Amino acid sequence: MTQDPERYAYKNLRWNLIVRTADLGLWHGGQSLASIVTVIPAFAARLGASNTVIGLIPAIQMTCMSLPGIFFANYIEQSGRLLPFLMRYTALERLPLLVVAIAAYFLAQSNPKLTLALTLMALTVMYVAGGAMLPAWMGLMAKIFPVNVRGRFFALVGFLGAAMGLGASGAIGYVLNTFPYPLGYVVCLASASIVMGAGVIILAYVREAHVVPERPRVDLGDYLSRLPSILRVNRNFTWYLAARSVASFGAMSTGFFTVYALGELDLAEWQIGAFTFAMLAAQVVVFPVVGYLADRFGHKLVITTGTAFLVLANVEAVLAAEQGWLIYLVFVAVGAISSVTSVSGFNILLEFAPADQRPTYLAVGVLVQAPLAFAAPIVGGFIADSAGYHSMFWVAAVLSLAATILLVATVQEPRRTPVTVAP
Repeated sequence: MTQDPERYAYKNLRWNLIVRTADLGLWHGGQSLASIVTVIPAFAARLGASNTVIGLIPAIQMTCMSLPGIFFANYIEQSGRLLPFLMRYTALERLPLLVVAIAAYFLAQSNPKLTLALTLMALTVMYVAGGAMLPAWMGLMAKIFPVNVRGRFFALVGFLGAAMGLGASGAIGYVLNTFPYPLGYVVCLASASIVMGAGVIILAYVREAHVVPERPRVDLGDYLSRLPSILRVNRNFTWYLAARSVASFGAMSTGFFTVYALGELDLAEWQIGAFTFAMLAAQVVVFPVVGYLADRFGHKLVITTGTAFLVLANVEAVLAAEQGWLIYLVFVAVGAISSVTSVSGFNILLEFAPADQRPTYLAVGVLVQAPLAFAAPIVGGFIADSAGYHSMFWVAAVLSLAATILLVATVQEPRRTPVTVAP
């Protein structure tokens, strides 16, 4: 039976706010225990990974989160309900870290190369699953939450996850300082998987309207052939993706800040917990601010501010060589950037799109950014190995500044701009 999605969303708004906040709060808390900015790069470095391989980790994340969605968006747009699809596959993005923990326990010391390979494989599975489900995740968010509450919802979720992560950061420092290698990493990775996995039980209670799709069903070949017309017709969307692609290259450095601090600045490994604390403390402060700004003024302002923070983080990393305390401000800036991405990174893509094409616009948006986002951390690792970390940080700062200028000069706030519909 078809239900009015807007009316159903308002009727069940409070319930869905509670359920999705609990699930995503656990997700963010678990991610903090195995942060791709702090814990994962440090673990990879202990396994003997070069900077190029460490750069491959965020490249894998971005590529795998970007590519699969385009093949599922057509199916998702034709689905009356999205929750069953998510329930079938979400375990694939919550359990791989447990596999990494088991590999670390049994193999990290005897066969570090195999452990590193298994880690990369497990992360690939996790991110492929996440990328395949991304259009459905955001399509569900658009169905159950009206546009004027989405920013605050994502901010609330991020705030709670960051608050949980603050406790986790202390635990990370304690565990890595107390337990011998590799047991400390085993505890962090296994705990992350268990915390995120607990959210699956809660997810099942989301209330979602059943809606009969308005667009006629098309086969995959015809669907894919229509996608370039979106970029030709919706120029505001195209300029946004161009600016974000440049920003992706500006973010080449984020996976190296922890390795730089431990190696070049000679800080102790237990301070990974302190870096995580600084990053999450910033999120606790920034999430409520960006949530309000996103709902009040639109997501473009938030995204532009986050890109400016990326400039700041890279400059601070260079200056930390002389003023060591600045390295903690680097992670404060990273926390602010993460808050911006969590609240506005996907939500703004929904606002460029007609209501019945949201999964497609989301999939196109992440796909277009994928090639540069994949290449950026690998190039960053190459620059760090060949010319030093400071050279990489300066290149990233310049590109981040260029992306900020491009956003200001070429992109209009989509919420106040008529949506251009491609045929």
